Amino acid sequence: MVNAQTGISNHIGLEIKEGYLAYFLRVNREGGIFGRQIRSVDFDDHFEPLETIFYTERLINTNRVFALVGYVGTANSITALSMINEARLIFLGPMTGAESLRHPVLPLVFNVRASYAEEIESLLGYLVNDLGIKKIAVVRQNDSFGDDGFKSLTRSLQSRHLEPVTDCKFVRNSVDMQPALDQIVSTRPDAVIILGTLRPIVSLLERAKSTDLRHTRFCTLSTISAHMLIKAAGPTCEGMILSQIVPSPEDTSIPLVRSFQADMRASGTNNFSRVSLEGYVGAVLLVDGIRRAGPDLTEQRCIDSLNHTDLDLQPLRIVWNNSDHSGDHAVFLTQIKNGKLESLQSPRHTTDHY
Repeated sequence: MVNAQTGISNHIGLEIKEGYLAYFLRVNREGGIFGRQIRSVDFDDHFEPLETIFYTERLINTNRVFALVGYVGTANSITALSMINEARLIFLGPMTGAESLRHPVLPLVFNVRASYAEEIESLLGYLVNDLGIKKIAVVRQNDSFGDDGFKSLTRSLQSRHLEPVTDCKFVRNSVDMQPALDQIVSTRPDAVIILGTLRPIVSLLERAKSTDLRHTRFCTLSTISAHMLIKAAGPTCEGMILSQIVPSPEDTSIPLVRSFQADMRASGTNNFSRVSLEGYVGAVLLVDGIRRAGPDLTEQRCIDSLNHTDLDLQPLRIVWNNSDHSGDHAVFLTQIKNGKLESLQSPRHTTDHY
């Protein structure tokens, strides 16, 4: 695993790591997989793609790992692809919804989460159809993540005969959001969709509170940890709408969540976040694939096994085959209300995949 564990996006890397480790530790306690223990090796890339390359090379050539999991970020994941393809290694559960990792299908990349296009379509469906909002602005990170999200957003708006009232870019890893805010204020949108990481979003919300945007709906994707947003932004994030790709990690009516909480506690943490739940689901899928590959394990046998995955983790269902590695398609819309994250509606499935 290579992801951000310090720096501007450290909470994401740490939480996704906690989720993977919680399930791996359970498997090891129960005797491993055909008697083999899972050993996790991880490095911190500070959310910088050049460091992702450095540490991925180290995992492949020095640590000689069996699979790569839990990478965070579109640019970070894409930079590792050439090495992954050359080494013929499984690349499972990257925390990115980029279309470039889904279409056309990449034989070694097994996506778990819904795509950014699906998250954006659900958000726009709610804003336009349910709330009647038409004036929508975009604030996006100036990199492959922002570009990918903007293309999906533009397509979804065009299907509704709309277009963004403004498109504001900001420098990756920067928290200087004043230029973007000035651009937003001048167009007075009804909603702003932010494609970015935690600290730029917090900076934008803090600056926006002193402007005449009190009735503007701020929205973002599942690329940030909601509970960290609430902790960092406080009252300034009240009313914000966030799309999610896993159910509430507090909803113990769901068997998946009950197992997740029990395994997290057994690993020594009560940090029940959607990010750690996403990591937990990734670990479940990898272990399932290894088990079905049988005791005489090889990389190719595991790839073949993963290509015959149909795992029902209600309300999630992950299906992989040779022609589709896109994973789950459910999107859960939530809103911050009185300092807590509340569900807006039942999950929206934006494709007819199942």
